[in-house]
Amino acid sequence: MVDTLIQDLRYAVRTLTKSPGLALLAVLCMGLGIGAVTSMYSTAEAFTLRPLPMVRGADRVEHVWEGRASNPDNFDQVSAATLRELGTLRVFSGVTGMRFWIANVVGADIPEKVNGARVTAGSLHALGRTPFLGRDFVPADDEAGAGHVVLLGYGLWQRRFGGERGIVGRVVRINGEGYTVVGVMPEDFVFPAGNELWAPLALDAAAWADRDDRNVFALARLAPGVSRETADAAVAALGARLTATYPAASTGWVMSAEPVERYFGQGPRPFMNVLLAAGVLVLLIACADVANLLLSRATGRQRELAVRIALGASRARIVRQQLTESVLIAAVGGALGVLLAGWGLSGLAASVPVEVRAQIPGFGELHLDGRALLVTVAVAVLSGLAFGLVPAFAAAKTDVQGSLKEGARGDSGGTRSSGGRLRSALVVAEVALALMLLVGSAQTLGTYRRLALTDPGFRADGVLTLAVSLPAADYPKDSDVVRFYRSLEDRLAALPGVSAVGATTVLPLSWDEERRGVTVEGVPPRRPEDVPRIGLRIVSPGYLDALGIPVVRGRGLAATDEASSPPVAVVSGAAAGFLWPGQDPLGKRFKVASDDWVQVVGVVGNVRGNPLMGGATQFAVYLPERQRARGATSLVLRASGDVTRLAPLVQREIGALDSRLAGGDVMPMRRVIASALSPQSATAQTLVVAAVVALLLACIGLYGVMAYSVARRTQEIGVRVALGASAAGVVRLVLRHALTLTLAGVAIGVVGSLALSRGLQAILVGSKAGDPVTLIAVAVVLAAVAATASAVPALRAARVDPMEALRSE
Repeated sequence: MVDTLIQDLRYAVRTLTKSPGLALLAVLCMGLGIGAVTSMYSTAEAFTLRPLPMVRGADRVEHVWEGRASNPDNFDQVSAATLRELGTLRVFSGVTGMRFWIANVVGADIPEKVNGARVTAGSLHALGRTPFLGRDFVPADDEAGAGHVVLLGYGLWQRRFGGERGIVGRVVRINGEGYTVVGVMPEDFVFPAGNELWAPLALDAAAWADRDDRNVFALARLAPGVSRETADAAVAALGARLTATYPAASTGWVMSAEPVERYFGQGPRPFMNVLLAAGVLVLLIACADVANLLLSRATGRQRELAVRIALGASRARIVRQQLTESVLIAAVGGALGVLLAGWGLSGLAASVPVEVRAQIPGFGELHLDGRALLVTVAVAVLSGLAFGLVPAFAAAKTDVQGSLKEGARGDSGGTRSSGGRLRSALVVAEVALALMLLVGSAQTLGTYRRLALTDPGFRADGVLTLAVSLPAADYPKDSDVVRFYRSLEDRLAALPGVSAVGATTVLPLSWDEERRGVTVEGVPPRRPEDVPRIGLRIVSPGYLDALGIPVVRGRGLAATDEASSPPVAVVSGAAAGFLWPGQDPLGKRFKVASDDWVQVVGVVGNVRGNPLMGGATQFAVYLPERQRARGATSLVLRASGDVTRLAPLVQREIGALDSRLAGGDVMPMRRVIASALSPQSATAQTLVVAAVVALLLACIGLYGVMAYSVARRTQEIGVRVALGASAAGVVRLVLRHALTLTLAGVAIGVVGSLALSRGLQAILVGSKAGDPVTLIAVAVVLAAVAATASAVPALRAARVDPMEALRSE
């Protein structure tokens, strides 16, 4: 058996090297097709199959949360008291809670703002990880009043401390306080996304007893032998027990659990299904291409195959040898596909902004791994068998007597023969699939362009943004926070070229969001779960001017809106229409995030939100920072010229007020917008590349069929020319055949693209299904490219010498 396989491989290599052009073309087609599937699979693996590679045994980790009974998925955290109750459940071997933490790290040079998390002791056990250097947190570290300790992320360790292994035990300054470094995490551990610093949660007794403030993100590892169903039932039972025991805090709330990978994106996603479908379509077109090439080759080898069968070769052996050639082509194409997929994934990852990779872990995991290579091998083998079956069976059905009598002519290569009809059908299928991909990519690209070009509700050009966080230990009072930011804004406004400065807790189109329940005065009390939730923005007086958000009615926020003044707010037009439909919102009052009534003094324009965080138009309320001080805020500076030149000047002014602080996430507002749209941009780019590859493959298939048809009909064309046919008439004959196949493919593709467009409309905001302009444009482009691909065989046919053609006959 092995000897026979080796003979078949040697024979396959020998026969393919006799037709190097065909072999290279077939390998290129398969490389493009397999590369598309491999890259799409790797993308799906990074985003939906294994979204948390930094968590070991992630399939045994649950995310537990408390949510409103009417909408339990609207929350994702628990109270500290509930977290402690979770730790008593025997279905879990480890429970961890965490809160997000913004830290200013002081090193050898200027401070750096770093995202981190405060976690409970044993958190790394729940996540299945251990430090690269040093130790994990122990229970004593998590006691209130214990000495400050910290774990460093690998990137922060390398960047700020030069990768010194002696960092363990050293004291570093974070938020103005000394923290002893107890360990360094491995390079691949960045959890939650973007975090590079971890410190103990260290709650006091009062905080542990709080059941109303649900602000702890909880994860739990299943105990050995415990199923998810058992754990989910235990969590639900705990929620029911808490409701019965603490009705004031727990009535209307339920506890739920889900796999942590699902929370972070595991499972089917519409956009990922589209990308996978695009990869499969490209592979199908490639398989049709190679099947066409091998079918044409098998037709030309009929005399050779007839001689072999006449000499005693079984038809099964003929099929096996043909399939060996096909699998060999697919294997070499698979190797090429791996290279192409690697380049494509690297390019896609490089096109995504760093801040987006920090927020969406999948972008940081775009690479080929062992699973992707196994998929490539499987796809290569199956593809080789798939596109090789038709030529193999066609070869096995060779008419021995007819082929030996007629010589090497075989069929005429026209459309009337069975082989010609099959080859034509394959080309029609390729054109139809290519048109579907082109229409889908055009629709996706059009949606992205509309998102990019739609007015965001503010003027983004000439604006620099950055984030600042004040440590609570150094700025314990609201008055301290207000005084710092007022001084900083005054200093920044004095910088050359700066025309306006403002601050906000949530930047438009950013990856942050804060929604709070709103109680409207005069509206009957609602159940807690029915209270509308509105985007909350705490801003400085100059914020609206700095971003150019227009005041539609009333006034904006003023410097006179102090803590001692009556609470006021401005609301977006969308929020006003939602909260007070058909009424004048000016003078209306509401409560948000406190027990104080807030009066509406103005209505401002709607500002678009991040499409992946809150939809197209934000329902937002703006409160003055001098009445609701926050330590963490984002600054916006409007200036003339290149705003990035201001970055070092802004850092200098921050340091002048407090040398322990630093601004982070410094970038122009245009980059913030690009970051918000980068997932849609990456999807559109990927689909466009897939469509271009599909178009190229369809052209290759059409060219191959037409070139073979001309070669097989040389005698017929020679007779036509000898009888007086003109060169132009011969060209028209060939082009008519090519355009007939193309138009048939376009007709079928239009029907398929209409169905595809309706599917895309469900996941693409603002897209239009079946846009006639797009359909016509794509059809014209496809027809033009097909005509170009057929031009070379047509011109070759026009140059046929009738004497040579008849002599060969």
